[in-house]
Amino acid sequence: TTCSNGTCVRATWRAQWAALAADWQGLCADPVVQAAWEDAVAGLATPVLTSGALMTEVANPWVGRACSDLGNFFGKWLTFLPNTTDGLQYIQEMNFLVRRNPKGIFFLNRLETKAHGQSAVCPEVFDWTTRWLAARMAFMDSGDSVKLIPEWVAYVNDDTTSPLSDYEVPDPSCRTPTCGFTSFNAWFARELKNHNEGPEPPRPISNKDDDSILVAPADSEINFILSSITMETELPVKTRSINVKSLLGHSRFAERFNRGTAISCVLMPNNYHRFHAPVTGSLVESRLVKGFYFGISDGATWFNRGNTGNSDMDFFLFEDFQRAYYIYNTSKHGFVAQISVGLAEISSVNPATRPSDNRSTWVGVKGSPDYEGPLPMSKGDQVGYFMYGGSLNILIFESGVFSSVAVLIGQRLGRLSTPVM
Repeated sequence: TTCSNGTCVRATWRAQWAALAADWQGLCADPVVQAAWEDAVAGLATPVLTSGALMTEVANPWVGRACSDLGNFFGKWLTFLPNTTDGLQYIQEMNFLVRRNPKGIFFLNRLETKAHGQSAVCPEVFDWTTRWLAARMAFMDSGDSVKLIPEWVAYVNDDTTSPLSDYEVPDPSCRTPTCGFTSFNAWFARELKNHNEGPEPPRPISNKDDDSILVAPADSEINFILSSITMETELPVKTRSINVKSLLGHSRFAERFNRGTAISCVLMPNNYHRFHAPVTGSLVESRLVKGFYFGISDGATWFNRGNTGNSDMDFFLFEDFQRAYYIYNTSKHGFVAQISVGLAEISSVNPATRPSDNRSTWVGVKGSPDYEGPLPMSKGDQVGYFMYGGSLNILIFESGVFSSVAVLIGQRLGRLSTPVM
């Protein structure tokens, strides 16, 4: 932010990058940062598996690279505009730096230095990446980011499961190639038509009057997490373990989910990126939990031949990611937790505002000054949205409440692709 004559305005992405580039040079010149970078490169896994249906082994591109190369990589990534097939390009390459590499994760998120002369050490690399994410957000919010929107519009119109007519479009007649969307983020966070209400909503909510029926919170790939949900991380024996207390930011409700079950709902770049309530009940607690943005160490399992976020994934790593959580009291079916995780790139998790009374889905924590009391929610109500970047929702249930993903005959399971030869 820059200020003049008492008025503060957000700096353009160009101005932000100019400052970031200079600061990165200063960081790389610091001996402590340089030593940590060399340790990170020394710990690289190679070869590494690429993502996609046909996973192949490639040499790790970070082998032999300098600290300055990472800055140049961020510089190119800053203005990257994803098309309909390459949305994970930079996310995956960044993942190669941290995949099975604790020292890479340490370098990006936990290294503390004072390269710029401050009196005490601080996580300067992490702080730099936070500023970079703000610059990336500024670019994706700007008119400079609209170039590929026409390609996305055509792609969505060809996708018979969710055509453009499902959404609120600024220029429905598309007299301009961007159909009136003024930035990539405006397109990415587009809303369903008429807030998904009315006689023919684009996403009909299943069994709306039956509170025992759980619904998907988002357009997503769903996997049952084969994990034992615990209050404290345990050594895994036959199953994975998730530290639910950390995932929920040490919420007073965490104990409710001891020995419960969970499912993951992973959003891909081409999905609708708003998420909704999976159950009917009162939203009794919700807030943003600050965390880091880069560090999926189990990347090969995460990408899993296109089945992103499969059940063998070490989901405990999301205890440290930027995320929001929402706790619903369903009364008859206990408490249900919804954790919305921002993964890589912008990592922006935002609350929804209820049209009827302009109330935010951030209800806060009971006892805090900003707590507004429980918020009644019906399944299918909008809860929040992500800006561009990787994202997922994790749903957690009390013990004995939800044991499997079950569907009726003839219902959609997914979409088939052509075989990979």
